[in-house]
Amino acid sequence: SVESYTLDVKELLNNIIFIVVPSENADGRTNNVRQNGNGFDLNRDNMFQTQIETQNMTKLIAQWNPATMIELHGFVSGYQVEPCSPPHEPNFEYDLFAVNGIKSGEAFGIGAIANNVEFNSYVMPLRDYLVSDEKGNPYWQEPWDDMSTNYTPQYSMLHGTVAFTIEVPAANQEATKSLEHGLIHHGAYVMENKDAFYKNQLTGWARGIKNIDEPAIRDWYVDVNDNIGAEADIFRPKYDGNNNFFPECYIIPLDGKSQSNIEAAYAMQKFLIDNGVKVHSLNTDVTFDGTTYSKGSMVVSMYQAKRNVANGALYDGILITAWPDLYSEPITAFGEMRGFDYAAVDTKGLVKDNMLTEIKVPQTAKTHFTGETGGEVIIDNNSVSAIAMVNKMLSDGIKVGFITEGTYKGDFVVSYGSFVKYQDKFIVKGTGVKSIAGAQTIKKPSLYIPGFAGDYSVDSEGNEYGVLNYPNYGNTNYNFDMFAYGKQMGFSIVKDVKDADIIAGNRALNDDAIKAVKEGKAYLGAGAGALEKIKTDILGQYGFDYVSNGTNQDALYFVTFDSDSLVTASNVKNNDNLIYSYGGAYISSVPTNAEILMTTTKETPLEGFMMEENLKNFLGSVQAFSYNENGMDVTVFAGSLTNKAHQQDEYQLAANTIFSKVLGADYNLSFTDIAGHWGYDAIMYSVGKGLYSGTSQSTFSPDLGMNRAMMATVLYNMSKDVADGKSSFTDVAEDAWYANGVSWAEKKGIITGMGDGTFAPLAPVTREQAALMLYNYAKLGEDKPESSGDYSAFSDSANVSSWASEAMKYAVGNKFLSGMGDNALSPKGEATRAQMAAILQRFLEN
Repeated sequence: SVESYTLDVKELLNNIIFIVVPSENADGRTNNVRQNGNGFDLNRDNMFQTQIETQNMTKLIAQWNPATMIELHGFVSGYQVEPCSPPHEPNFEYDLFAVNGIKSGEAFGIGAIANNVEFNSYVMPLRDYLVSDEKGNPYWQEPWDDMSTNYTPQYSMLHGTVAFTIEVPAANQEATKSLEHGLIHHGAYVMENKDAFYKNQLTGWARGIKNIDEPAIRDWYVDVNDNIGAEADIFRPKYDGNNNFFPECYIIPLDGKSQSNIEAAYAMQKFLIDNGVKVHSLNTDVTFDGTTYSKGSMVVSMYQAKRNVANGALYDGILITAWPDLYSEPITAFGEMRGFDYAAVDTKGLVKDNMLTEIKVPQTAKTHFTGETGGEVIIDNNSVSAIAMVNKMLSDGIKVGFITEGTYKGDFVVSYGSFVKYQDKFIVKGTGVKSIAGAQTIKKPSLYIPGFAGDYSVDSEGNEYGVLNYPNYGNTNYNFDMFAYGKQMGFSIVKDVKDADIIAGNRALNDDAIKAVKEGKAYLGAGAGALEKIKTDILGQYGFDYVSNGTNQDALYFVTFDSDSLVTASNVKNNDNLIYSYGGAYISSVPTNAEILMTTTKETPLEGFMMEENLKNFLGSVQAFSYNENGMDVTVFAGSLTNKAHQQDEYQLAANTIFSKVLGADYNLSFTDIAGHWGYDAIMYSVGKGLYSGTSQSTFSPDLGMNRAMMATVLYNMSKDVADGKSSFTDVAEDAWYANGVSWAEKKGIITGMGDGTFAPLAPVTREQAALMLYNYAKLGEDKPESSGDYSAFSDSANVSSWASEAMKYAVGNKFLSGMGDNALSPKGEATRAQMAAILQRFLEN
C-alpha cells in the first residue's frame, strides 16, 4: 500500500540536530576517487585511524555522540539497507541497537523506494540474507556482517549510535533522489521515536558506567544456522576473575623500565582520549598477576560510558572458524598490533577510584635513556619511531651501526652525541655503554616497492591519458607498502628497480623486478599477493610452494623462530612471538637449502578468521624463510607485514630484513682519512663486504694508487675461495700478505705475469687492467660476460689497448666503468683505492 506523508521541516529541525559532513575526504573529492591522498580507503580505517581524515571524523563522532548515523554508499544491485547480518562485533550493545536499528533501516528503505520510478525494492542483510540449505535448514550463506569496526557506522555503534550504511544500486539521478527521500523518511521515524533512541543510548552508557555484561546480548550471537545464542561463549567469553566479558580495567605502563614501546603506549593514550574514552594515571603502585605497575601507569577503566569503545580497541579479539566468510578482517588488538605492553585486569577492587587521577589532555612522551654518557648508545629496535629515527640519521649522514651479534643483536648503535641531537625528535629507548662489539655500519637503504600501476591510465591501444597517478589511488595494497615503508618507517623509495638496494613489498613482481632478483638484487616478499610470482618465476623450480586460504582470512598467532637470524633478532630479544598475518597463507614447501625463519606453533591463535580445516593446516606451518642460493638473496613471509598500516609490531621484521642487506664495515673501524671523501659510501661498502682492509689501523688511503697485489687480493676476497699461497712468480713469496690472492688469481686465469717470470705485485693497476681482471673474474660465473658495450664515444677511446678492448666493452656496457670527466675514459690512468672501491661496488650491484 502507498500513503502520502507531509513532513514539516521546521518541526524536524526543532526535534533533531543534524550534522552533515559533505566530504570527509577532500583529496578524494578533488581526484574523484574514494581513497585519500595516501591511497587509503577511509572506510576501512575508522578504528585503526592511521589517516588524518578518519582521526578527524572519529573525533567528531566522539564529540557529538549521535543517536543515529547514516553513511551513503554504492553499489549493491539489490539496493542494500543495513543493519548487517551476523556475526556481530561483540562490543556492541546489540540488543539495544536492534530496537530501533531494524525499524529505522526499514523506514529509510521504504522512503527510498516509494518515491522513485527505477527502484522498487530494497534488501536488508539482517532481515533478508538468511537462506535455507539443501535440507531446508536456515543458513547464513553469504553474511554481510558488522564484525569490523573500521567502517564508520560500525565504529559509531561502539558509542551507542544506531548507525548503518546505504548501498545504492547505481550512480544516477534516481539513486540520488532515492537517498533524499530515504533520509527524509528516516528523519521522520527518528523524530517520532527520539525518546526511544536516547533511552537506549543512555542505557548502553549506563551499562558501561556499571560495567554490566548484559545477558540479553548473548542471544544475538547465533551460529551459521541461526541458532540463538549458539556462539555466545565464542564471541563474548568471560574473564575468570570477574565473570564478565569486559575486564575491570586495562593497565598500560608508561615508564621506560616497564614499557617496551613508549611511543605506541602514549599514542594509545591520545587515541583513547580523542575517541571519548576517559583515561587515568595511577597514583600508587599496583601488582597484578605477578607484575608491579608503577605509579604513573595509565589505567583505562571499564566503569565508564565509553567502555565499549575502549574495549573494542584493546581486547585481543576472538577466533572465528565456523562462518563461511567475513566482509573484512575484525582485528583491532592495539596492544599486540602496535606492540605496547598492557594488562587486562579482571580482579575486582584491585584498582580503586582513589588510586586514580584523570588525564584530560594527552601527555607528551619522552625518549627514555639509561646508562653511561659520552660513549655509544644502543637504540632499542622495538618501535616504528626507532626505525624512523635511524633512517633520518642515515639521511643526515650520521654513522649508525646495526648490531649483528650478542645481547643487543637486532638493535642499533650510534654515538652518544648523535643520540642527543635526535632524542627529542623521536620517541625511543636508549642505553648508554662505553663501547659495543659485533656491530656493522649501515647505509640508508633504497627500496623499490612492486605494484606501481603506472603514472597514467592506458587505453586499449597503449596510449596514456587522464590525471597523473590516477591508476594508483585504488591500488590500496601497494599504497599500504608505500605509506608504511616510506612515511612511517622513513625508508627512501625509488621508482626504478635498478636504483634500489632491495625490493620489498606485498604485490607481485613485474618482469624487470624478477630479472633483478635473479641477478642477485635482494628481495623481501610478504603476503599472499607476492607468493604466486615467487613460485612461478623465481623459487618454484627450487622447491618452493605455498597454500593460500583466501585473502580475507587472518590470524594473530604464536610462532617459533627457527634460526639465529638478523631478520627475527629483535623479536627474539624482546620475547615477541606473537605475529599477525592477513591473507591466511602458509608455506607448504621450502626451497632446497633455504633457512627457515619462522613457524607457527600449534597453539590456538588469539584472534582470527579462518575456516576450521584451513586453520588445522595453518598451525604448525612455515611462515618465513630466507634463500641465498643460485646467486639470489630472497626473504619470504607468507603473511602480510604492512596490512592497512595497522600491524606495526611486524615492521621490525621488514626493517631488519632491509637493514641486513646494507651492512658495511665494522662499526668500530674508524678511518680518519675518508670523512667527506667522494668515495666514502663505496669505501665503506667494500670494507663491509670484506674486500678491502685499511692501510693502517686508522687510515684507508683513498687516493693511494691501487697496485696489482691489492687488486688480486680484492678479487680473491670476493671469491671466498681458499688458496695455498703458491704461485709460479719469482717475486711473490709464500708468506707475503698478497700471496693467497696472487696464487688464486693465477690459477683461475684472472691475471698473468710480466713475461719474465715475475708478477710485479707493487706495480700500479691501470683502469684497463682492472677492467680485464674483472672481465676474467666474471667468466668464472655460470653466466658468461657479454662484451656488448661501446666506448667509442669517449674522446680517448683510441688509447684502449687491443688486449683490453673486449674487457672495456664489458665494463662500459655494464656501467661499472665510467668516464673521468671531459668525456675521457682514461684507460691508461692509474686507479686509486677509492676509484677501485666505486668500480667494485657497481660491479657487484650490477
